[in-house]
Amino acid sequence: MEELDLSNSKWTPESEIYLLSVSEGIIENYPDIDLEKELEELGYIIEDLIQPDRIKIFMERLQEKYPD
Repeated sequence: MEELDLSNSKWTPESEIYLLSVSEGIIENYPDIDLEKELEELGYIIEDLIQPDRIKIFMERLQEKYPD
């Protein structure tokens, strides 16, 4: 994965922990996907995963693409 630009004043250690937690949760639910590739294909960037509304939409799209 590419390195994040942490110069943004909105970026905090809490944001980073949240992002890691969300990423790990997605990988646990979808262990066979390439998260970075899926984000790109669905028009997202990794930083979008700190926004709850964006996470919800991303997860809905993943579920449509990879139904149980």
